[in-house]
Amino acid sequence: MFSMLRCAFAFRRLGSRALPLRAQGQGCSGVPPPPQKVGNSLSSQDSVALFIDGENLSPAVLRPMLKVLEQSSGEILQSRVYIGKHQASFARAAELEGIEQISVPQNGASMKESGDLMLALDAAETCLSGSCKTIAIASEDLDFLILLRKLRSWGCRSILLLPQRPMSRARRLQAAEADHVLCYGEEKIQTESMWIEVPRIRLDTRALETSAEIQEPVPTLRPLLTEHRERQMEELQRVLQELKYLPEPPEQGIMVAALTKFFHVNRLGTLTLWPLHQGLTEAFAALESQAGAWLPNPGDLIFISPRGSGDHRNSMATASTASRSGTRDFAKMATAGGPFLTHAGPQLVEQVLRRLGFLGPGGLDEAIELFCRTNRQALSKSELKESFHSKRDRLHEIFCEQHRLQAWRVAPRCASVTETPAERVGKKVGLFLAHMGGWASILLGSGLAFMLSRGIYLLKLSEVPWAMVFSSSLSSALFNFLIKFGLSRETPVTTSLGTQIGIPLNLLVDVLIVHSHFHWCQAAGVLTMLLSFSVWHHSEAVARKSGDLSVRLLEDGAKSSLSTEPQ
Repeated sequence: MFSMLRCAFAFRRLGSRALPLRAQGQGCSGVPPPPQKVGNSLSSQDSVALFIDGENLSPAVLRPMLKVLEQSSGEILQSRVYIGKHQASFARAAELEGIEQISVPQNGASMKESGDLMLALDAAETCLSGSCKTIAIASEDLDFLILLRKLRSWGCRSILLLPQRPMSRARRLQAAEADHVLCYGEEKIQTESMWIEVPRIRLDTRALETSAEIQEPVPTLRPLLTEHRERQMEELQRVLQELKYLPEPPEQGIMVAALTKFFHVNRLGTLTLWPLHQGLTEAFAALESQAGAWLPNPGDLIFISPRGSGDHRNSMATASTASRSGTRDFAKMATAGGPFLTHAGPQLVEQVLRRLGFLGPGGLDEAIELFCRTNRQALSKSELKESFHSKRDRLHEIFCEQHRLQAWRVAPRCASVTETPAERVGKKVGLFLAHMGGWASILLGSGLAFMLSRGIYLLKLSEVPWAMVFSSSLSSALFNFLIKFGLSRETPVTTSLGTQIGIPLNLLVDVLIVHSHFHWCQAAGVLTMLLSFSVWHHSEAVARKSGDLSVRLLEDGAKSSLSTEPQ
């Protein structure tokens, strides 16, 4: 309405310029002629100036619009389309048809108001200049009613170009102000610029727990938002809402989940998950080919969409494929193992965590802890209690929410299924000890070198027990190798017990190198240490296989230390 007032004000100023033309007999009678609906009865000798409202139309209408206008009115002297800088597809289509593109600036007011005003002023100037006797306006905007009325009063014939559809009240108002009304259809523009190479992610919906399949990029026609496709989308949305696959009003991001469940329940076969417009096309075809009774949403299907950064071990897409796709959403979907459909059973939490890479030898409680930490942003509004059973039950409820976007981040490689929180604590302890030992060696070595250089300490190399030094070094290296790779990697308790292996090694060095004697009590103590470590290590292996975590000491301490890390 605001743009109509601006156009009216501009036409009032232009009207004073038009008075001399009327006085000179330029065909302005001063009385508007009655509207004529003559269809194709226009003179083919007339030249036409065409002005297209790009904000109001689709690029697919340009070719049929020009064809209808040329057949009905003759030569098109000039043609202009008013579009914004963001309408790249419209600009390419206009360039192919030889239509002049007028860029509409956006300065404070909306681009629509600026474009309407520019189109109206250019059409008025063309009419008043006398270069064209016929002005064609292609728009469904009611703001141009004043323009059509003024063109008629200034002695120019006006043509209103409208898409072919049933007449509404607004269209009747437009047609009443124009001298002629021409209707055009839509056709698909299949030019080279409309073809793009896009990889596809497809899922066989006939069975649960199936893996998605990624296909190499193939030439695909760029989707055009036509009126027919809009009607198909409205019909699909209505059907999915009636069958409870979509909520009312629909929420953002859950269309893929709704389509997957709909295809599975009604046994429609394979569905394209990416790109989404291809999956929508398949859904449109299914609705048209199998019109009838559709099965509703059973309410127990769960669609999980993993999300990851591309370094997951179950990655589907190669780096080259992800780069060729050119979209971040494709990379997230393809590199995390792909979406999957599952059933809301008693083991739902275990199934989801295992598929996302969290559940492994470490146990379910550690997998839940790691999942909550990795997805803490998505779970920020969910109430998760501290106890294990409460978290598991709450996650089960969250996964079962039908109209929730189930997009979850996968386990990072640095904390995947083979690495438990206790193992990460062990690594931190080991790195700290190695760091401390390195600095101790540097400081003590520097101090010893200083004392030797100053003569404070005298070192006689001939008196050094080199056999003792080398044997101690080898036994220490063997001890560290056994601790790191063979004997104890479970908890700080077993690591502490594992250090007792150094006692028999030191005793062996004393006997073989120093030739010292030891009492039978020392031998009994060494054997006791070895026996206790062996029993503990065996109990750890049994507990890990059976999943009983109650025997693992200091586990709560390890978890509490992890929970105090900065988020």
